[in-house]
Amino acid sequence: MVRAGSTIGLALVAACGSSAPRTQAAQPLPPDKGVDDGTLTKLANSECIPAGRYRVQWDFMSGKVGRPGKTNDEECRQKVIAYATEGLGELTIQHDASLVILWPSEQRAVEKGPCGFEITSHSPMVAEILFSGGTGNGNASWSIDMSGEACTATKVGFQLVKNEHQ
Repeated sequence: MVRAGSTIGLALVAACGSSAPRTQAAQPLPPDKGVDDGTLTKLANSECIPAGRYRVQWDFMSGKVGRPGKTNDEECRQKVIAYATEGLGELTIQHDASLVILWPSEQRAVEKGPCGFEITSHSPMVAEILFSGGTGNGNASWSIDMSGEACTATKVGFQLVKNEHQ
């Protein structure tokens, strides 16, 4: 049985299976899927998470951006947006012996059910992504150093749209 996705950042729900809700915590696949080491199976990869290059469409209206104690911090907001759109505007998914995520370089990914994964590397960011119908939706959190102060983006939403010309 494949479980449906949970609300993440953009309040989007993955429709990979039944309507049973999933919690935010990582849910192991049932034993019959053969996943017990935290990696995604070839079955999950091929059915739910298509390999290829994706454009990352950011939603900066979701999530929170700023420095501690500062409101309406436009300088921080501009830096966060520039970092995401210029440096992280494309993500590549490959299916080798395991799922490989390049964003921009290889990231550590952990299975979060058959149609989702979490990027646990802290460079460039931590992200949760669920796929439905070949499109990934998720949220990401990261920090940028601004003269010794952290400019932080928390749970900023995004959508992965597969590039047609690969």
